[in-house]
Amino acid sequence: MWLMKMADDIERQLATLIGTPPSRRAAALSEWLGAEAAAAPRKAKPPALRPGMPPAEAARSIYRECLRQVLADLRCVLRSGDPEGPHQLRVGLRRLRAGLRLFRDLPGAAARARLDKEARWLGREVGALRDLDVIFLEMLRPAAQATPQEPGFDPLLAAVEQRRGEVREGLRKVLLGRRGRDFLLALISLAAGETASGTEDMPTRPVEALAPQMLDPIYERVRKRGRRIRRLDAEQRHSLRKALKGLRYAIELLAPLFPAKGVRHTRKSLAVLQDSFGALNDAVVLEALFLQADAPAASDPAACRAAGRVIGVAQYRAREDWEQLVRRWHFFREQQPFWR
Repeated sequence: MWLMKMADDIERQLATLIGTPPSRRAAALSEWLGAEAAAAPRKAKPPALRPGMPPAEAARSIYRECLRQVLADLRCVLRSGDPEGPHQLRVGLRRLRAGLRLFRDLPGAAARARLDKEARWLGREVGALRDLDVIFLEMLRPAAQATPQEPGFDPLLAAVEQRRGEVREGLRKVLLGRRGRDFLLALISLAAGETASGTEDMPTRPVEALAPQMLDPIYERVRKRGRRIRRLDAEQRHSLRKALKGLRYAIELLAPLFPAKGVRHTRKSLAVLQDSFGALNDAVVLEALFLQADAPAASDPAACRAAGRVIGVAQYRAREDWEQLVRRWHFFREQQPFWR
């Protein structure tokens, strides 16, 4: 019941912020961000698209759904320590960027490009906390529970937990800071369909007629970055991983316009690839955290030994996942896109 109340609260707040004149919107946003209220993470939901929609209306629907998720998960980060909050906020920001890029070749591209740049910046800020959450909750803590005889895990867990707290507080300051609020105000303006968003000048053809040509360049970018996949270095793999995410979220945003079967099959393939790349990325993030000069508990031999255990397991799993990923990638490339 309380989750339904919070959903209603977000919906009311969305309507209030969009309906508030731009000159008073900053004050209304500050008041809402500063209010004491319960908070819970919100997962992504499909936008309210339907065949026959003009692109401008479809764009507003996509941006409003992204705004709902960002507002709810931003409040969760501000009001709770639930690790699902940063995770869903980062997902929301990535979906927003995918939505912005779907309309990149249509009028209003400059405004969307500026917002995309800011969403990327904020996503990196949120990602720093999310990466620590994954390391602590999904890698370190299970390893410590599996090897209780290893004394080095206690100081290591304490050090990483302390860093998580510091990064969480830093993120909250960013979200409440001027740049964070300016980002939200720009997103609200976009979702409101105001002149600055440029959506009013978009073509009048139904959005489903434009959807395939929106997806094609995103799909081709993925294929291009995955060529000769076995020869990719770490940076190129990361670029491919990001491109896959962009394609997956773009498909999810346009999903209501296509037959469910085709969408479901492609989303499943992309999700599997994304999970495989995620395991590779976790190993890289783990090494970056524990092999730097000021690494947590770097001066404690027992803690370093515990860190070495976790790094070794992550590297082994990454090698195993890589072989599976290559096979899955070739299977994905052979499939005909459902929108063609």
